[in-house]
Amino acid sequence: MHLAVRNRYALSVMDQINELQVYPARLLQLLEAYDKTSSAGRPAAAKDLEACVKSFTGIRARLEKVYAETRIMGNPDGYQLDANFHEHLANGTNNTDWMYMYELPMNKKIRDWLGNSPILHAPKALGSL
Repeated sequence: MHLAVRNRYALSVMDQINELQVYPARLLQLLEAYDKTSSAGRPAAAKDLEACVKSFTGIRARLEKVYAETRIMGNPDGYQLDANFHEHLANGTNNTDWMYMYELPMNKKIRDWLGNSPILHAPKALGSL
C-alpha cells in the first residue's frame, strides 16, 4: 500500500508556526512559575527559563528550514534596503530577524536578567561541594 504525500509542506509549515506561537506562552508560564516559587526552588526555575530561551535557536532554525523550501530567506550580500520610508517589517533587516520582532528582544532581556541573577551565579555553600 502506498501512502499519499499531499499536504506534506502545508503540515510542516503549520507545525513550525505552531511551535513559534507557543514559545512566548511557554516562556511566560516559566516566568510565572519562577515568580511563584520559593527561594529554594528559584535556581531550578531559572534553569528551566534558561533552557527555554536556548530552545528558541532550534525553533527558529526549523521554521526557516521549512520556509526556505519555497522562499528566499534573506537578501543577498550588498542588498540596499528600500528607502521609501514605509514601515514594512520585512524591509527592516537583510536577514530574517524581522520575523521574530517580539521573541528576540524578549529573549535578550531574559538572558541579560539571568546573566545578572545572583541565584544562578551565587557561590555554592560549603555543604554542597
